[in-house]
Amino acid sequence: MRKSFFAAGALAALACGAAPAAEPSADAWPIRAVQLDLARQMETVPMLKGYFDILAKAGYNTVVLYLEGRVQTKTFALPAGEGYSPAELRELVEHAGRLGLDVVPVVTVLGHGEKFFRYRDAARDALAEEREGDARFKVPGGPAPDRRTFCWSLPGTAAFYEKYLSEVAEIFPGKNFHVGMDESWNTGFCPLCREKVSGGRLGEHFTEIARWTHGVLARLGKRMWIWDDFYEFFPEKLEELPRDVVLCNWQYAAHITPHGGRGHYANQFRRDWLRTYSRLGFKTVIATHAGHPENSRSFNDYARKRKDVIGVLDCHWELEREFTGYYLPSIVGSAKIFCDPNGAVGRDCMGEAIAELFPSLDAAGREAVRTILNAPPSAAAPLDSALSNPQPDFSYGGVKLAVETLRRQLPEIGRGEVAADQLSESARLDDLLLTADLALVNWRLNRLTPYLVRPDRTAADVKVLGGAKVTAKTDVDIDAQGSVLADDSVAVKAETGKLTADAATGSITVADKADVDAKTTLGLAAGTFVKVTENAQVDAGDAIAVAANGGDVTVDASADVTSAKGVTVTAKNG
Repeated sequence: MRKSFFAAGALAALACGAAPAAEPSADAWPIRAVQLDLARQMETVPMLKGYFDILAKAGYNTVVLYLEGRVQTKTFALPAGEGYSPAELRELVEHAGRLGLDVVPVVTVLGHGEKFFRYRDAARDALAEEREGDARFKVPGGPAPDRRTFCWSLPGTAAFYEKYLSEVAEIFPGKNFHVGMDESWNTGFCPLCREKVSGGRLGEHFTEIARWTHGVLARLGKRMWIWDDFYEFFPEKLEELPRDVVLCNWQYAAHITPHGGRGHYANQFRRDWLRTYSRLGFKTVIATHAGHPENSRSFNDYARKRKDVIGVLDCHWELEREFTGYYLPSIVGSAKIFCDPNGAVGRDCMGEAIAELFPSLDAAGREAVRTILNAPPSAAAPLDSALSNPQPDFSYGGVKLAVETLRRQLPEIGRGEVAADQLSESARLDDLLLTADLALVNWRLNRLTPYLVRPDRTAADVKVLGGAKVTAKTDVDIDAQGSVLADDSVAVKAETGKLTADAATGSITVADKADVDAKTTLGLAAGTFVKVTENAQVDAGDAIAVAANGGDVTVDASADVTSAKGVTVTAKNG
């Protein structure tokens, strides 16, 4: 007979059924933390308190709240429902304290400042690196970039953060305070900062900001944590960083080698960063990915052989539907590794976590849960991402069978209804099934997409017909063996750029009163041609450029071509 679901509100017993809270072994990590991304997905205070119950029972002793600009203070006002009040956060801190959990806030001071700039405020908007509508990776002619990076060349930035950090620090009594500093791509980009960072001085500018922030937090009695990724670009500047800064080394790969993790950006070389940090006198917290249990075990095994690693941080990012269903088994399973690294060797920690979190399932049901969890997280990515990015293969048949197995065992779940108790077993299974369903839909869409839009189609597959119009704000590029076939009064227009046929065999055929209008340049490479027939017109605002080695313009009937110097025009009838 199937067991009944947990009663609503019975949160303290959710994590491990009736089992007692996990007891850490003598060699457990001193800091065992989970990060919840509340900047991208806010959760209610009751929901978070219940989640804290689960984490404490699993053996964690720290919760990191990734907030960015979600904290309402006197300095930083937020619309109703868009942030947490000091009273709400103090309620969470007090509940965590009763459970033996330290709470570490994350307030970003460089990049990832979207929440600070999201709500229009002229004075604060003026502090963004992107305030002039430009950014380091902005597409030419594209829309203005979002404001997301504070400019530290402006005095107002330091004034804002000195007040805001003080206000947030009052809410969180713990000694640790995280200030982000990761993925800050536009730091040093604006005209004011560009002068400061010229000559390879970005690392100096970055470290000056870190040292200033460290000074503020030190006066508040806090120990500063930062993400370490940007120091890959200027590792020599680590020498200038205060040694009591805790470096959070995030690596999300499935396998971390004895030589360390792969570089975060541009496929940089592997480096044993933990050894480097220890040699320089820094303490480190390793940061794993909450959706990848194999990453937790691999990173744990590597870090155990290094000195000065004081803890582990299992990170949620942009949680969405995986908040309870997909990530929670991995978090509980990883806790068994972090609490008892030696005793966990050879144990099926994930299997134990599944049994504890889903006690209503029999052996087949628990194996079905494992099958769904083993599908890569990106298999259940949002639909726009699923269509635009190749998805990894996974066992479609296996996941489909797993879904059917769970629905047979528990037919009342998987209907997409919002449960009164979002942390109940039924809610967790519901989330898991919805994630699996989306993975199956994405799998089918990815298999269909090549039949709908093939990137390797031949010229014969692509036609512009029946009065259609092709407009390009910058470039229209026709690559190897490609062609544009324009029939029936078609207008091919490049308003500010150029229309080019790159390959020697490429061509542009304009027929039946069609109009090719290039405001700047119509450029054709060697061996290509423009064929203009039956009163069609080629009009170039500046020039028609036909490259050497065989290029020509063939004009039929009474067509009109304005020729530039060096262009060969062959006219059959005038």
